[in-house]
Amino acid sequence: MNFTNVTDIKPAKKQLYICRGISGSGKSTFIKAISKSFLNLGITFIECSADHFFFDKEGNYNFDVSQLGRAHKFSQRKAKEAMETNVSVVFVDNTNLKYWEMKPYIDVAKKNEYTVNVLQIHTNIETILARQITGKNVPRETILKMQQKFDNSDLPQEIIDNTFFIKGE
Repeated sequence: MNFTNVTDIKPAKKQLYICRGISGSGKSTFIKAISKSFLNLGITFIECSADHFFFDKEGNYNFDVSQLGRAHKFSQRKAKEAMETNVSVVFVDNTNLKYWEMKPYIDVAKKNEYTVNVLQIHTNIETILARQITGKNVPRETILKMQQKFDNSDLPQEIIDNTFFIKGE
């Protein structure tokens, strides 16, 4: 499915939204826009992201590649706890370039009877690279490797059927 307007996502209970896209593609920005509309409707939600692990108490982002595994476990644990306590909507805001990266979230969602939706953000590479100067400053080589890794060939049909393709800005 293609859409660009956050109002195209109809809120319902027990929904898992897995965002996927290259770092800097606009995943967090898109989730913030959806979250705002959900807040206005009084829908409870939680955002789970490996990035949250790297923020200190003052709100400074301190990325450490050696802690990336722990950061993803942190995100998975947060999502699992949310689904086990029936939070209406769970957002996962990670790159999720390959199916195996999404699978832990999908398995928990199925166990807890959540509908799995994938929000696949596509932004042109020039825009993504330009954002790195003002954003997290992910090295150009890393972004280009992410671009090469990102594909849908390993996605099961049930996930493809519930994927929303979003043109990033």
